[in-house]
Amino acid sequence: MKQHKEQDIQTSIINYVRSIGGLPIKQNQIGIYAQAGVPDLLVCYYGRFVGIEVKRPGQKPKPIQNAFLDAINKAGGIGFWADNLDIVKEKLSEIKKSN
Repeated sequence: MKQHKEQDIQTSIINYVRSIGGLPIKQNQIGIYAQAGVPDLLVCYYGRFVGIEVKRPGQKPKPIQNAFLDAINKAGGIGFWADNLDIVKEKLSEIKKSN
């Protein structure tokens, strides 16, 4: 069954990351200390910092979200966006293979 709600996709990613031994953190920033553009999910997997911006199929990240993902990549982490679980599985598999 194809999931279309962003929340459903996030939940499937969180459950998957936990199932493979990763540590997912759901990012909910609201208020004066909120950092614009921070990805929806922050993950620690095989000692790597991963930021995942989750979108519904057909949607793309906003420029500020892309800028934050780029900053994560430039700092040595792994930042990307996904609109389905398969993208996350592929990216995390690459991390595992590189260790």
